[in-house]
Amino acid sequence: MQNTTVIEGESGMFAGRDFVRLLFPAKELPTVYNSTTGWKYEAGRDFRLSPDARVLWLTQDSRIPHVLSADLHPAPETCVFYPEANHNAIAGGVDGAALLFNNQSYFARQQIEIDYITSEYDFPALPRYPDRLQRCKERLHDPKRSCKIVCLGDSITDGFNASGRLDFPPQQPCYAELLGQRLTACCPGEVIVHNLGVNGTSSLAAVQAPERWLPENPDLLLIAYGMNDLRRMSAAEFAGVIRRVIRLAEEANPAVECLLVASMPGNPLWAHTPPAAARAFAAALRELADQEPAAACADVHAVWQELLQRKDFYDLTGNGVNHPNDFGHRVYAETILALILDRTQLNWTR
Repeated sequence: MQNTTVIEGESGMFAGRDFVRLLFPAKELPTVYNSTTGWKYEAGRDFRLSPDARVLWLTQDSRIPHVLSADLHPAPETCVFYPEANHNAIAGGVDGAALLFNNQSYFARQQIEIDYITSEYDFPALPRYPDRLQRCKERLHDPKRSCKIVCLGDSITDGFNASGRLDFPPQQPCYAELLGQRLTACCPGEVIVHNLGVNGTSSLAAVQAPERWLPENPDLLLIAYGMNDLRRMSAAEFAGVIRRVIRLAEEANPAVECLLVASMPGNPLWAHTPPAAARAFAAALRELADQEPAAACADVHAVWQELLQRKDFYDLTGNGVNHPNDFGHRVYAETILALILDRTQLNWTR
């Protein structure tokens, strides 16, 4: 991603608090809006910018949605548990309480999007791996060749909770489609992306049903599991499964390269996404990529952890527990794109 002072579509949510932190200090008053509902909010009337230009505060009569702390844990008598229609909760809170949950557009409707210019861009540089994915890079930069990217993964790769995947405004594509669009825009080679992500699957799906993806014969195999594996296996076992996927791909095509995606962390208050396990899984993928000469790791987990140093979990969530929102899908796409294009910074524009 490129070092830029323009920030577009940064998401925030007034969830259990009356402020939203910005990733960077704003040089001037931000533009605040919601692309799902069509609302445009006004400085002074709906929000005010803190003196240090890093925080948006709600005004007393703000029209911006404000989710109360109590609503983040719906009372038992009000819970409609997923997957029931009109659900508002999911079981499995670490303290036994239900968590606010919606797998459609609820969170997008409660969140805001923020455009601004910053004069203090201080996001850490991403690691570069110029010696990895060389065959893929050569194909992408050769106008006479094509590069076929096949994406394996769970519900995040399947597209949840991108607005385009769930058919509500602003209809932004998921990260796999964004990746294809952005590579096509900046690379002369033909870009082909086949997204085979399946909602609810774990990494075992890739080794138990290789006939689903091996015939695709990818030049670059993107492997993005983990969220549904955290409670099913250890980090070492997870790395072992991913290594088996790599071996299957290489046996079918010795020239294939693999891009391992370390998943975003889930809600730390949900028992199915324990933070320690998520950190261990990401570390295991980084180590595996170091050991595999034809692989590289796009560490979305590390990028997300940096985001969470500056923002709240609910600023970035698409469903309340384990899916990214539109902004999060752009972070996924840009983290992967940065690795392929040897960039050290994210592009924060749409």
